[in-house]
Amino acid sequence: MKTDLPDLVVGGIDYRVEIVPDLARNDGADGEIKYGPSLIRMDSGLDHQSLLVGLLHEAIHAILTQAGYTDHDEHCIGAISYGLLQILRDNPWLVGRITIWPRSGPAST
Repeated sequence: MKTDLPDLVVGGIDYRVEIVPDLARNDGADGEIKYGPSLIRMDSGLDHQSLLVGLLHEAIHAILTQAGYTDHDEHCIGAISYGLLQILRDNPWLVGRITIWPRSGPAST
């Protein structure tokens, strides 16, 4: 199914994001990541906040997989996902500083 969400880039890989009806009902998960086709699928019944947490959750799976970790602790990934969402939402100055950070050279203060 098409979505208006852009690709989610994780570790240099562009993951297409699809919103899928009844994903949670079919396999019990609100989202899933498929590495071969570079695809993240999310359940269409999620509200905005849950969708964002889910996208962060799947991005963390991608980061761990790219780093060679095969055993992912779902409880830990969930905690990090909620924590990152709160940090990014409540500290927009941080996101702004990250996006303007020079790609080379020392970080400016």
